[in-house]
Amino acid sequence: MKHRRRKVSTGTARSVGGQILALSLFIMLLAFFIILNAISTLEETRVDPVMRSLSEAFATRVDQTDLRDSPSDLETPEKSIHHGSVFERIDALFSAQMPSYQVHIDERNGEMYVRVPYRVFESAVLATLQGNALEMEGEQAAFLPGFFAPTLVALMQGDADQDRPVYRMDMILNIRGNPSHLRNQNPQRLAGHIGRITDLSDRLEEAGLQENLMSAGLMDGESDMMDLLFRRHVPYSPVDERESRR
Repeated sequence: MKHRRRKVSTGTARSVGGQILALSLFIMLLAFFIILNAISTLEETRVDPVMRSLSEAFATRVDQTDLRDSPSDLETPEKSIHHGSVFERIDALFSAQMPSYQVHIDERNGEMYVRVPYRVFESAVLATLQGNALEMEGEQAAFLPGFFAPTLVALMQGDADQDRPVYRMDMILNIRGNPSHLRNQNPQRLAGHIGRITDLSDRLEEAGLQENLMSAGLMDGESDMMDLLFRRHVPYSPVDERESRR
């Protein structure tokens, strides 16, 4: 009898081995590029020429994004008054100077709401030896006491060179009871509340905030809480008002 040899095919084994080797190499390359992307940093001076070169070579139009308007990349998760939009910088100032506050930013309407205890806000505004933290060297200046009022004023006044608009602030002191009723029932108590909000307004004016960029009032609500509304300042124009009536 003739013995037939079995034919053993190794094609499948070699194919599986090649796939495993290729997959391993792919995973190593993927891990390499992930680490490379994590440790890389953005340099504006190098990005702009590259984007212009790509635009001239491969496209008729490339969206040019001004990197100065992009969110800031920081090595720390802490907020900074030196980066971000005006609302983000005001939020960082409150975070640095006040232990307890609530904030809500309405990007759609361009408004920022802040609720803070009156005593906390008063202490920050009336603090002595105040200076503008934006003019101090180092981002830790915002965390030093006594820099709230001048820094807030500087942020609200905007900057024409950096195309930052001017903002206004409306302050409301919440008291227990309707202010209109207190005027008839307890005028002395109402006068005391008016004096408290007036002191804050006067100190902010001394820090440089223009009178037309600020308003103050009273409202029946949670006692001894301050509601602050920040929004873009739109100068009053009688001409625009007459045009709207036509």
